[in-house]
Amino acid sequence: MSNWRDYFDDKILQRGKNYYHCGNVTKYSYKNGVIHAIVSGSEDYDVEIHIDGDEITEMDCDCPYAYDWGNCKHMAAVLFAWEDDGKKETQAGSGEYSIEAIVRQADETTVKTFLTELFKNDYSLFMKFVKSTMSINKNAGERNYQKEIDVIIESHMDRYGYISYGDMGEMIDELLDGYEPVIETMIDNGEYIEAFDLMCYIFERAESVDCDEEGYQVDGLFNMLQDLWDEIPRKADDQSKDILFGRLKILASDSRHERNLINMAHDLLCHAFDEERYFSGLMDYLDEKIKNTTYDYTRECLMETKLAIMYSRGYNFDKIEEYCHQNWKVEKIREWLAKTYIEEEKYDKAIAIYEETAKQKGRLFANDYDARLVDLYRKVGDDKKYKNTLLKLIDYEGYSTIDYYRTLKKLYSEEEWNKIRTDILKRMRSNARKAEIYFEEKMYDELIAVVKNNFRMITVYEEVLIKRYPEQILRAYENYVTESARNTADRQTYRYWGELLIKMKAMKNGEAVVEKILNDWQVTYKNRRAMMDELRKLKLLS
Repeated sequence: MSNWRDYFDDKILQRGKNYYHCGNVTKYSYKNGVIHAIVSGSEDYDVEIHIDGDEITEMDCDCPYAYDWGNCKHMAAVLFAWEDDGKKETQAGSGEYSIEAIVRQADETTVKTFLTELFKNDYSLFMKFVKSTMSINKNAGERNYQKEIDVIIESHMDRYGYISYGDMGEMIDELLDGYEPVIETMIDNGEYIEAFDLMCYIFERAESVDCDEEGYQVDGLFNMLQDLWDEIPRKADDQSKDILFGRLKILASDSRHERNLINMAHDLLCHAFDEERYFSGLMDYLDEKIKNTTYDYTRECLMETKLAIMYSRGYNFDKIEEYCHQNWKVEKIREWLAKTYIEEEKYDKAIAIYEETAKQKGRLFANDYDARLVDLYRKVGDDKKYKNTLLKLIDYEGYSTIDYYRTLKKLYSEEEWNKIRTDILKRMRSNARKAEIYFEEKMYDELIAVVKNNFRMITVYEEVLIKRYPEQILRAYENYVTESARNTADRQTYRYWGELLIKMKAMKNGEAVVEKILNDWQVTYKNRRAMMDELRKLKLLS
């Protein structure tokens, strides 16, 4: 059966071949048309393949890739072993593929010559061999961590330098398993700069590879090592921390580095160097970054970060206000200053900023600021602006404002409120908004009038309306299901319509209405087999 390779992508086939030649296939057996083996990867995986004549009838592997994507490299590795086995069953009681015995019998010169020729034609296999020799000798003398990391990454690449999604996950696991303990040991031994450099290299190399995913797995690597990254400056002595500060400034300012590494360096600079001796250098770094940033949003975020650092370090507040007014056109700057005034209970100053910004935004975009202002007006006791702003928020059509409505109502007597409520309802254009108020005020006649032609709103208020207006609710259901049925749908939707019919049968006079609908459907939609089938399952049809 020479066509078994057709079951695999080329890159999967190559990886399987590498696994087989590296001796990763163990406990191989072939008996009564069933191949069974254990294949070692990041874990040991159980592979079983069924053969009937010249055909493979079934292949199973318990690795994650096979579960998600199908035929995997472990299956391919076992089939390479099967092919070399000459399709013969192993000797009774053996059950092992005797690679070890064959290698032991070969002399050293033969093995070296064979490996040299093999590696000339298979670079991926060669990198596997380099990695295995490194792991054997990793405690002998000084380790070359960068070379080891390169070997791990390149061993997962195809000949085009590309790494598949499954191999990317294995690569990340190998990097974490191999170097997280190393970094921890370095930090414990006070080798802070060495730990930092090693992490930078891992991040940079992992993020630079070409792979078929959107960076999620690489982001996972960063997240897994985040605590150690943060721990380095926290534990570092003064001299090491000074060196780290300089390194991070260079790293975070150099756009040639990978995105995640730059962002992590920036975040560490801004949050881990609280000492006074770093303040001037941090301000210079942020000023340079602000100056050289081309995107407005990024620039504004950097300016906001600078303000937060200045404030948290006890910088002269007059100077902070001066910086804000120099950049007053930036909304994030005004927002930051207003929030700071609120923290310091300088409410009048915060109000002035929000009123100015709301005016600039115009009515369409001012509601977010009105929502902030309403609470400030309450705090300073400005009743007139407080009530007027509540009214503005209630009039806003963009979202539910029933909470503002309830708050405003408490400020008036019943007689005063009836007139205000009438005016509010006159200004409202949205039936959904009106329905909220009618429900709140228990004005059920008005509520049924605005929701009766909208089935979604009927279902929202059905509990309070069904006893008072059963005929209108039933009619709304009838109109909805009959109109919906004009269009074909999937089984789930047909079942939903059937469930609505069951609900209708429980309503007053509902039995007769449902019977008529079902009779009409059996004639009009008799060719919709899925629809009729779902109605039968619900016992609506016999």
